[in-house]
Amino acid sequence: MSLVGNLLFHGVYLTLAKNPLLLNLVENLKKRLYDFPRPPVWLKDWESASVKEHSSLVELLGEGRFEEGARHLRQVHWGFPYQEANIRRYYGYLWKELS
Repeated sequence: MSLVGNLLFHGVYLTLAKNPLLLNLVENLKKRLYDFPRPPVWLKDWESASVKEHSSLVELLGEGRFEEGARHLRQVHWGFPYQEANIRRYYGYLWKELS
């Protein structure tokens, strides 16, 4: 899965909720986090890890292991302690530019 595929995964996943308010909220938050202002870097290793996390989620849900899938989202994919090093690398570039 490429960067485009990774972004499309989020779109498909969220669209399944059929909740326009949620979709709008997530889209606005995503723009604030990733698009404005966009750091001048792309962390390929973080993107690759994210793709693997998505694959794990799909596998867990496909096997009917919903509680484990939810735990995977909370603790790994969305978990700050798990993602902290990459978050600091990504946004560190931005902070350096602003200072």
